[in-house]
Amino acid sequence: MLGVLDTHSRGGAVVVRVSIYLLLLNVTPLLFAQLKFQAAAEPAGRCGSPEMPSPQVKELVNLTSVLPPALGADAMIRVAVKISPHCSAIAKDLLKRAFEQADSVNHDMEYRRAAMTYLTDSRVTYVANGYSLQMDKLSLQSRATMAMVSLDGQMAIQLFERITPPKPAAAGCASPFVPDVSIYYEALEQVLRLYGIPKRYDSARSQKSLLKMLDVVGATTSPVQLMPLASVLEKANLSNQYASVLMSSLAGAIERFPVDDRSLSSNGRWRFFPGTPIDAVGKLVIWSRNHKVSTYALVHAFRDYIDRSVHGAQCVDDLPKDAKPFVAICDSWNKRLAAFTSSEPEKIDVPASDPPVEAAPAEGQYWLSPKAQELLIDGKHLNFDDTWKPFTMAQRSTAEWQDRVNTLLDHMSDWRSSDEQSPSDYFHQRCMLLYEILPYLPPGTLSDRITSIWIETFEDSSLQWDNPEEWYFEVLKFLRFSKANDKAQTPTFALDSLKNSSNSYLHASGVVAEFLK
Repeated sequence: MLGVLDTHSRGGAVVVRVSIYLLLLNVTPLLFAQLKFQAAAEPAGRCGSPEMPSPQVKELVNLTSVLPPALGADAMIRVAVKISPHCSAIAKDLLKRAFEQADSVNHDMEYRRAAMTYLTDSRVTYVANGYSLQMDKLSLQSRATMAMVSLDGQMAIQLFERITPPKPAAAGCASPFVPDVSIYYEALEQVLRLYGIPKRYDSARSQKSLLKMLDVVGATTSPVQLMPLASVLEKANLSNQYASVLMSSLAGAIERFPVDDRSLSSNGRWRFFPGTPIDAVGKLVIWSRNHKVSTYALVHAFRDYIDRSVHGAQCVDDLPKDAKPFVAICDSWNKRLAAFTSSEPEKIDVPASDPPVEAAPAEGQYWLSPKAQELLIDGKHLNFDDTWKPFTMAQRSTAEWQDRVNTLLDHMSDWRSSDEQSPSDYFHQRCMLLYEILPYLPPGTLSDRITSIWIETFEDSSLQWDNPEEWYFEVLKFLRFSKANDKAQTPTFALDSLKNSSNSYLHASGVVAEFLK
């Protein structure tokens, strides 16, 4: 890991307003839709406050349409949350538009790293960083729904009912990721509260909430869903009769789980950390007992699923390190399952012959090309002197240290995307070298040079079209590392460098970031 640089603030920069021509050029494809929106919201268009003047709100509404669908929907949600106390009508409209726009987003759901330990500087990690922004279809629609709850409960219910309950597919050992659909269950929990507590459990409202829960439980296709589902059920106000119906449905769903060691093993299956599928089953067992529901079907369905999984293909990076891993695996499962029921379930036997073990995916480690290795050494020598002693804060203010920065930048000037395995590898490594320099530089030529190189890196990257979420992760990093510390305000120079860019995505991102800071 680089571990070298840091970021800093700058003196005030002149704010250059983007011309009306450029703004119209960016917005033209959606101009008529925007005019329609503004006309519909005009009574609320006069909303505002001293901190949030009406013209600024309108500009933000326009600029969210400039961004790629995922980034635009994300910006709409964040702007809506900010303006909702003063402009509830516009906020509601933005949330509805964000929900609709999410349909055109490429990624269907969020994914996370399956492994508990991994390389921080790698292709897989930076793909995961993009996922972590929750700009996939399911996350955006869930976020829009949750933001709507405080504005219009009935509309929030309507939006949620339009979300198809997630049915994650088997991940497989070839994937470093597993689905993460927990945000959907967070939205479900809030929507269930909106239904209210029915006076009678045979009421229309009660039937509606039960049907929704049956729909969700029936869509359980992966062990990664068990913990978020258990969390919802623990807080739901359900009768014993309804609890029995849901547990019967869930047992049937678990029986249909495909063998998928990657999803089952994520988060450390063998050590049974909180949040793992076996932990979720334990919570469901307690919940069932509290509702006087038999746990037999649930425990035995999960036991049979584990038995199939133990005898199925295993991911090499998930196996315990014991000399006889399958003996340890079966012993662990049998002990945990026995604790869930008074009638001990049939034991899971050690496979007569070792099941097939599948290889782990490549991480795509960074800093392996000759040019990247050279630059990494330059970067490390911004943290350490030639004898590898860490620089003090005072030493970082010297002309000698600034010469080292210039050396790094000079060496970066002939670095090309073709030197790396992919444009994304080049982009992320280039950004990492710039992460932690700005905090140590006073305003001036060198700090301006760093900022200019960073903005050019954003402008030149094809990732802004190929994978906008991953690209935007680095834009957020730039804003973060431009600050003197995590508690400081984003400095004016950083926001202005985005706003003044001729790149429409950067300009819009800068205006939104300035508004939200």
